[in-house]
Amino acid sequence: MAAMVHVLWAYHGWVNITPLADELRDPGRNIPRSLILGIATLIAVYLGMTLAYRFVLPLSEVAAANKEERGIEKAVAAVNCRQMLGGAGVVAIALLVMCSTFISLNGNALTGPRAYFAMARDGLLPRSLCRVHRRFHTPANAVLAQGLWAILLTIAGRVLIVVPPPSAAFGPPGFLLVPILDAWRKLNQTPLYDLLLIYVIFGANLFYLLAIASVFVLRIKQPDLPRPYRTWVYPYTPLLYVVAAVLLLGNMLVDLQSRVQALADIGLILLGIPAWALLRQPPRT
Repeated sequence: MAAMVHVLWAYHGWVNITPLADELRDPGRNIPRSLILGIATLIAVYLGMTLAYRFVLPLSEVAAANKEERGIEKAVAAVNCRQMLGGAGVVAIALLVMCSTFISLNGNALTGPRAYFAMARDGLLPRSLCRVHRRFHTPANAVLAQGLWAILLTIAGRVLIVVPPPSAAFGPPGFLLVPILDAWRKLNQTPLYDLLLIYVIFGANLFYLLAIASVFVLRIKQPDLPRPYRTWVYPYTPLLYVVAAVLLLGNMLVDLQSRVQALADIGLILLGIPAWALLRQPPRT
């Protein structure tokens, strides 16, 4: 299960095509095709890179690279490129990682705001978020809102690492702060990459679980809805996913290395309830 967290991190974003359903031709056909072809391509690329590492580096060097302190020069990909191309290989892989990061940001900036746009259109967020830019025909306000929210999350996560928690001992009536300070101390000692790794995967897979489970709810409550795409081998495939996701999320809550990040993630998600109550718009008359 611990290894699966890193695997899911590598494939995170595989569902990003779905928020674009309103803007796609024949989404019932093209979205499944995009998901299948996209994941198949990623699997081929990742397995190909893994085989390349194996042919160049012995497993002992791969294991040693993983155990050393973080940094681009210590990553397996950098060690592999240095072995083949020397110092220029390290620079090349660093540039490739940077380009990959910008590509990932582009994908999230393109797809994430579409969710805010749809929620605002349904009255679940301020209606200003569903306004379309006159010139570019994009949900500009939703894009701006996601950018600001991402900046706030980045600052908050960085503060927990840079700023150490107070060291003073708390007694009554401050005993309630002890668990908070213990969690803060744990986060303060966690590298930013590891913090984001657990944080993103737990939150994302929690909502993936809810999305897949909604298939059962909709089949029962709204059996007559038009369904241009039907789940293969229903109900076994969604049930298998639900069981696997519950095992993964439960393991992350039990594991000492990921429990604090997972609980912090749950806390932030629960804050969405009062935020929804404050931001939702009354239905138009």
